[in-house]
Order: sequence, then C-alpha cells, then structure tokens
Amino acid sequence: MSLAVGAEQRALVAAVRGFLTAEVTPERVRTVMESPAGTDPELYRKMCAELGIAGALVPEEYGGTGLGWPEAVLLLEESGRHPIGTPLLSSAVLAVACLSVTADTRARAELLPELASGDRTATVALDGVDVRARDAAGGWTLSGEIASTGTPRTCC
Repeated sequence: MSLAVGAEQRALVAAVRGFLTAEVTPERVRTVMESPAGTDPELYRKMCAELGIAGALVPEEYGGTGLGWPEAVLLLEESGRHPIGTPLLSSAVLAVACLSVTADTRARAELLPELASGDRTATVALDGVDVRARDAAGGWTLSGEIASTGTPRTCC
C-alpha cells in the first residue's frame, strides 16, 4: 500500500478544506459549543450531502463511495483542523468499520446506506455495556449505562 498522497486525494482534501473553511465560522462554533448537545447535526448532514464524507468507508454496494482507509484518514485529519461538533469519527469511521466486518448481512444492508448518507448516525460502545432498547414512536429509546463510547457528545 502506498502512503503517498495522490492528486485525487489532494483534491478531496482541498474540497473538504474549502467546505469547512466556508461553513465553520467562529459564530457557528460558539453557538454549537454553547448548545446542550454540543453538536452540529445540520453541518454533518450538509457535509454528507455535498461531500459524501460519511460514505468514505462504506462499500459502494451499500451506497458509499468505498474510498478506503487512506482517504478516511485524510478526511479526519482535515476535519480535525476545524472545531466541528459532528459524529464523523464515531459514526462514519468507528461504527461503519464495525458494521462492515460483521457477519450480519441484514444489519449491513439496513444500516450502512443510512450511515453513508448521513441520515443515521451511530457510535460504538467500547466496554461496560448495560443497555436496554425499547421501541418508542418510530424509533428506539436506549436506557442504561455505557462506560465509554467513541464520542459521548455526538453519539446520538
């Protein structure tokens, strides 16, 4: 595997940098930091729609771009230059990586397209999981305790 950054990868980084430079203003950062959730779901949805950022690790057969790990690392590096509150690491990288290798083909078919589009976000419970899921009004409500997640403020 080559570690050299090619022209297509540089163009991807430039597109992400331009987008985030335009969108992540000091006012927006302040508003997000002062919000109870500390996240910016609108920015994440826009990143997904315009850049396809959440689909970098999702195989094309599930609606992703299937770019791969080198591109995902470059996307994370560039997004790290901007103080954004999005679930990029927890959802588009950690959760997608776990789902992509599961033997549960139904879970992959159901969840990966929604994660790739940004219509759904997810996180990974790393340890100490004592959680119950309850069907609630068109979705699920979780209750219990999780000792650690990928990104606590952006896991939901």
